Amino acid sequence: FNFKKEDAGLLEKLREIYISNPSRLAEVNVRIIKLVKDYLEIPTKLHIDEEVAGKKHELLANICDKYGAKVYLSGRGALSYMSQDYLLELEKRNVKNIFIDASQLSGYNNSIIHYILSEGKDKVNELLGNFKRESIPEMVSQ
Repeated sequence: FNFKKEDAGLLEKLREIYISNPSRLAEVNVRIIKLVKDYLEIPTKLHIDEEVAGKKHELLANICDKYGAKVYLSGRGALSYMSQDYLLELEKRNVKNIFIDASQLSGYNNSIIHYILSEGKDKVNELLGNFKRESIPEMVSQ
């Protein structure tokens, strides 16, 4: 795997997260989200919210409701867990779901980390710039 030299610092910080021996998977997820957010200089505020409740498709919709989300951005990999019920619940609550097409990712079906390391920070920010105009809300829930 060849990554861009300017992104080597990201890989080292990611390694530090994994070797830090976190006690919960949620901690790893939140730290990676914060790392990517900071690395890409995304100004959106994050909320760690353990109070929002709901089962399956309701949970995502409830999070969107609580934080006033109008757009939910996800990769095509989300289709493996987002049923038609998920999408219908979002639609009922006027939340637009946007899937990033593989064509926009040069055929990548992997994580944002893989894409950053393969294509570089500037390319990822260029892609995200297309969606920033959609007023993507800030939210992280665990």
